[in-house]
Amino acid sequence: MELLHGKIQLFMMIYLAQNAQVSAQDNLQIVAPFPEDIYALEFSSAHVTCVAFDSTGIKVPDGIKFARKNQFAEYTMLEENNNLHFTNMTELVHQGGKQLKKIIATMYIKNITLDDDSIYGKLGSYECHAFADNDNTTLRKHGFSVNVIRGREIPTIHVTKPGSLQHGQNYVLRCNVTSRGSGAPSLKKISWFKNGFLLESVRLPDPNSPKDFLKPIMIRDADVKDGGVYTCLLEVLVRGAANFNVTDYAMVTGSSDEKYEITGGGITNPYILTVSDLQYSDSGFYYCCFSSNCSSSYPNKDNCQRFILDVSEKSGSEREVCDTYLLLTLFHDYDVHEESALSSTKVSRQDWAVVAFSARVWRLLCKY
Repeated sequence: MELLHGKIQLFMMIYLAQNAQVSAQDNLQIVAPFPEDIYALEFSSAHVTCVAFDSTGIKVPDGIKFARKNQFAEYTMLEENNNLHFTNMTELVHQGGKQLKKIIATMYIKNITLDDDSIYGKLGSYECHAFADNDNTTLRKHGFSVNVIRGREIPTIHVTKPGSLQHGQNYVLRCNVTSRGSGAPSLKKISWFKNGFLLESVRLPDPNSPKDFLKPIMIRDADVKDGGVYTCLLEVLVRGAANFNVTDYAMVTGSSDEKYEITGGGITNPYILTVSDLQYSDSGFYYCCFSSNCSSSYPNKDNCQRFILDVSEKSGSEREVCDTYLLLTLFHDYDVHEESALSSTKVSRQDWAVVAFSARVWRLLCKY
């Protein structure tokens, strides 16, 4: 009886040991952050990342490969080509006194077309496969999808373009939804911005109801303060999963009167103020500022760059005040130098990039 009991105990110990080993081997897997489904506009680019890890350290992840599986459960292993690019990184994780290996792999699709779509592409859906070191039999996988959104599915908008306004002129800026897009996308929010600053927003806009839509911008008795970039931003939800921003803008230019002319714009083509029929009375301080920092009160010197125009009684008929070199210096200081007077605005490189990208930063003139 004791012999039988001993054999049963031995059998149970072997069974538990075997199952413990199998259980430990199962800890090699694709772990968080898990690959997310891709929703990308046709002809754009996208990427997806998979992470392999074994928290027990029994299995050491060796690599991750990406594959596609068609409707017949046939796999195609994806290889690098002109449209696909792969990167692999190794990260060491200190856990329980051990140094464990984690593999991070990313697949980049340079130009997405319908062939890459999980449904319409003949190669089918996507998976990432994790392999263990010196063990080709251990395989862990995780699926994800690539959904290609056609351009016609995205709504379109149009902002009326006034161009150059004369001093004292009136104009109405309107943002119109010219196409609702196919597939009934949801309109989440629509907004007006001027030079990157929010003016007004309407949530869940209805283009067919004026009271539930973005109001037009009324420019009355136009002067230099009305100049700038007016952007309409429409935020939409496509297929109930993908967020897209649709924008259009109008560049409003002009001068306060025939004496002053502002031309140019952007990083490589800064705004230039030209003072015509120069008189001794034109001497004084001139400021290049963001439109929000220039008003009837004295401008904030920390947010503007000051120029001094000293006109002698025998000066010529015309002189440039905000010349190219000085305005380039303004851009440079605003973006880089922490010790410059402009650093107090606390504008980050990312914030400035949004402004610089439009290449339409409006500069106002204040003379005192």
